[in-house]
Amino acid sequence: MKTSKKVRIALTGILLLAILIVLVSLYPKASAVYRIKNYTPTEQEQEIYEHTLNRFLEDDELLICSQIEAVPCTIVSYKWSRTHGVFNSAVLIYRPGSPLKQGTIIELPQPQVNAMGKPGDIEDMHLSWDGLTLSYICRFDNKINQQGFPYPEEHPLGTYYYTTNLLTGETAERFVPEES
Repeated sequence: MKTSKKVRIALTGILLLAILIVLVSLYPKASAVYRIKNYTPTEQEQEIYEHTLNRFLEDDELLICSQIEAVPCTIVSYKWSRTHGVFNSAVLIYRPGSPLKQGTIIELPQPQVNAMGKPGDIEDMHLSWDGLTLSYICRFDNKINQQGFPYPEEHPLGTYYYTTNLLTGETAERFVPEES
C-alpha cells in the first residue's frame, strides 16, 4: 500500500515538530550544563567552594560515606553520632558557575523516624543519566524505637522517595505507605 505524497509530507512535518519540541524542552538544562562546564572560576570562587567542601570532608566528627561529583555540585553523604544514635545525612555543595552561588550548602530532606529527631537513613542514592537529578529513598519500617517503645500511630510505616533537581536544589517527596 502506497501512501500519498501529501500524507508523507504531513507525517514528516509532525515528526519534525516533535523533534523540535523535545529539543526546546532540553535546551535550558543543556545550556546550564554547558555554562557550568565551561565556566572559569576566579581564584576566590574556587577557594570558597574548596573551603566549604573540605569543611565536611575533614570534619573529625563525620564519617564520610560517599562523595558524588555532579555537574552543578558535589553530593556528600555522611554519618555522625549523637547520644541517641548514629545519624545519616547528605548535603549538596555547589560549584562555581552553578545556578546557585559557589559554596552554597543544601541539606537533603529526610523523614524524622523517632521522637529525638533522628532522620531516616538515606538509601539507594544515584544520579540520573544527565547528572542533573539525584534520587534516593528513606524507609520507615519499624514501629518500635531504639528504647523499645512503640512510635505514635500517626507515624505511618512506608517508604519516602526523594528526587532533587541539582540545578535548583529543590527536592520533591513522594510517600508510599507500607501495605498491611
